[in-house]
Amino acid sequence: MKNGFWSKKLVGLTMIAFVFAFTSPLYAKTWKMSFGDAAGGTQWETGKKFAEILEGKANGKVKFNYFPNGQLGSEQDTVNDCAMGTLDFSVLAVNNLTPFSPTVGVLTLPYVIQGLDDAAALTQVDLGKELAENTLRDAGVRIVAWTYSGFRVLTNSKKPV
Repeated sequence: MKNGFWSKKLVGLTMIAFVFAFTSPLYAKTWKMSFGDAAGGTQWETGKKFAEILEGKANGKVKFNYFPNGQLGSEQDTVNDCAMGTLDFSVLAVNNLTPFSPTVGVLTLPYVIQGLDDAAALTQVDLGKELAENTLRDAGVRIVAWTYSGFRVLTNSKKPV
């Protein structure tokens, strides 16, 4: 994995999955992208960069409107909205996708992912593809990218775990 801006800056506490409603038209004039987190955070920076790349590849045929801070509802609400076709993209923590596609819950288990290399190793191989296929089947939404903003651990102040 390259040691560029994205690999260094997007390590935090949860994985984020872009969710795209497969019912959305390919060249809609303006697409809506929702964020559970505030503008300026890792979700925001990731989504903006994704949109910038997509806008460039579409030669200006698509634009994005951004909705940070849960303006369009909770992250789980936005999964439903994407499945119904009323929202085009949602940048969200994978734990909020788990109720709709339980197999992605494996990525939220403590100690499964120890760091960025583990996260990439799990999501960029057959397991990641299988989880994305399961999500399309189970939830009616497509994961179009994985990014990494943290990893769950279990601690206490009394004794080693």
